[in-house]
Amino acid sequence: MHELIFQTGDELVKSIQKYMDWLGFDSIVDMDEKVIDVFEEDLQIETDKGLLVIEIKGIGGTSTDKACSQISKIKYRRAEQRGKFDVFGLYIVNHQRYLAPENRANPPFTENQINDAKLENRGLITTCSLYEAYFLIEDGIITKEEVRNSLFDCGLITLEPSNTTSIGISNEIFKNGKVAILNLTDTCTIKIGSTLIGKKDGKLSKLAINSIQLDGYDVDEATIGEVGIALNLPIKKGTELFLQEV
Repeated sequence: MHELIFQTGDELVKSIQKYMDWLGFDSIVDMDEKVIDVFEEDLQIETDKGLLVIEIKGIGGTSTDKACSQISKIKYRRAEQRGKFDVFGLYIVNHQRYLAPENRANPPFTENQINDAKLENRGLITTCSLYEAYFLIEDGIITKEEVRNSLFDCGLITLEPSNTTSIGISNEIFKNGKVAILNLTDTCTIKIGSTLIGKKDGKLSKLAINSIQLDGYDVDEATIGEVGIALNLPIKKGTELFLQEV
């Protein structure tokens, strides 16, 4: 994990290869070992969705347009070789690698770079995102399968759980953040024991509902109206809360 956010070159490629194996991908090929003196992708992963080709860089700053788009050429070349368009391109960058992750620019891509990636059907992601996803997986906030599926997306890739519904932003909190006031709008039903995901400044946390009050009365569940929910962990004002479906 340390190499994932501080290394470059072959060491970075090897660390990402190990990470992809841990995620559950099979048939991961290090192209630097297979092809010599020819510029190709760093990793190839054959999946049931198609071929994922990955370009990996560890740099001191942020990426140029050329670096972000290089994987497109390889992607189309592989599609021609396969005779079908089931090839997905992914650019992974360990940017500003001399800085601690919390001091790096995130995302490190310009608006044009992100829009170009969408138009050319390729993904952009940082090793910092993969690093953070490891702990989200360990905490049960997101699954390995969800992360694997996200790596086929286009544009800027964000690694977040897919089975959630927003229940609102808590702009009122009490008891040192362990009680939040929400206005439910009949989008779903929350219950005592429900699992929530809190999102604040791009960071995710896993929460549980210990109790619910509606119109001043303790209730077991609620669907609509202003409610107070007691949480097992404190949150900050302005945290968006999501109900995680089982």
